[in-house]
Amino acid sequence: MKAKTFRGKTFGGKWVEGYYVVEKSTGKHKITDGLLDINVVKEETVGMNTGCRDINGNEIWEGDIIEAVCLKANNRLGQKKRAYVAYDGDVAAFVLMEVGDKHGGTLYMNNNEAALEVIGNIHDDEALLTGSSDKLLDTKIADLPLSVRALCVLKSADIETVRDLVRLTRMDMLKYRNSGRKMLTELDEWLDANGLTWGMYV
Repeated sequence: MKAKTFRGKTFGGKWVEGYYVVEKSTGKHKITDGLLDINVVKEETVGMNTGCRDINGNEIWEGDIIEAVCLKANNRLGQKKRAYVAYDGDVAAFVLMEVGDKHGGTLYMNNNEAALEVIGNIHDDEALLTGSSDKLLDTKIADLPLSVRALCVLKSADIETVRDLVRLTRMDMLKYRNSGRKMLTELDEWLDANGLTWGMYV
């Protein structure tokens, strides 16, 4: 039995914590408290405790979905991204993996570059990784309730869908001809009203 804390989801949908064992005779994956409490769990849901906590004091586990807000004083200050926690055996560390399995950085116990918050788990609701439904992200820019000027600027920049838009930063938008503060404010308000932000990894 490994002296590490693990978590897994039972076939009844309950999350349990404890030691992780695989029963040799049956091949069943189990989480136990080391005494009498033994639960059979789904193998793919088993994950380790990272030893880290989020901004609310919640423990961070392998498989958790994290919303990270950038704290670095650069052009991404305040921007949000979502990723799930995975263990990378090559570097022997827990890492954040973004949509498309893009490496989003190592998970540190004392992290001063981003504020991390656990918002779910990939085994409960993987759609939380994007933070928005594909339907909204794939909406055509031409169908949005924006001003004629904003629609023209976005069209001339070849920004066809909401997904294309949110992948950009505010600084990116300023590079396009005829974009300005008023138009950016309009886009800011629309994004905020729909639970979106600039610089998303979707």
